[in-house]
Amino acid sequence: MSKNPPARPLTEMHTDELAKATAEFERELVVDEFGPPDGLARGRLNRARRKRGRPVRGRGVKAISVTVEVGILKRTDALAKKTAR
Repeated sequence: MSKNPPARPLTEMHTDELAKATAEFERELVVDEFGPPDGLARGRLNRARRKRGRPVRGRGVKAISVTVEVGILKRTDALAKKTAR
């Protein structure tokens, strides 16, 4: 498969240019041409399979749900804003 984009958008190509640009999609059973991934492809595959999110530091983290009174939450938010300056 070609990595270079066509010189013009497909909607502006003549019939022969369009046929040449899309010829690769006319083949059948392209899956038979594939083999096991090489080193570069294997690295990309492993990166894609990894879970997203923050990197693990220490022993990791655990998300918890905590219920706090509204008044206490407002006071702690105000204190956090005041000390963050």
